[in-house]
Amino acid sequence: MRGEYSTHGEKVEALPGIPHSGFAVLQVCLSYFETIAQYQRVNPKTKRDGDFFREGVHAVFPKLQQEQKDDIDALLKLLYKNARCGLYHSSMTRAGVGLGQPGKNIAIAFFPQKNQLVIDPHRLPKVLKLHLEFYRRQLLDPNEGDLRNKFETQFNKDNGL
Repeated sequence: MRGEYSTHGEKVEALPGIPHSGFAVLQVCLSYFETIAQYQRVNPKTKRDGDFFREGVHAVFPKLQQEQKDDIDALLKLLYKNARCGLYHSSMTRAGVGLGQPGKNIAIAFFPQKNQLVIDPHRLPKVLKLHLEFYRRQLLDPNEGDLRNKFETQFNKDNGL
């Protein structure tokens, strides 16, 4: 399951980086997945952060649906527990997660046979930025009233309104 996972077919290009900032970038970027899922509310019954995280990963990387379910489940578990939770709770990733450049235009590569995840901290922000731009276009589309309502509901909740 190694390949390019850009959002909705756009090319992923590296952003200029600050030397040795990969883990800090990753810590900031991984929160995007939970946030976007909460605002898009694909599954209104979702309550737990881990479920929001997984839904957000699927929203950003829709091509994951084409992969083997066992591989997707293993990737999501590793990404959530050992990358997101590791960085959030311990300020470091846990076993099986590393930073690197897995290949041309690849932000995240998963190697199921080794249960290893490689994340490119220079490409992941670009993927997330492209997804956010896509989401913004959807919110501005007059035909996307339901999506705007979900956004407004979450925005008001987050801001005590």
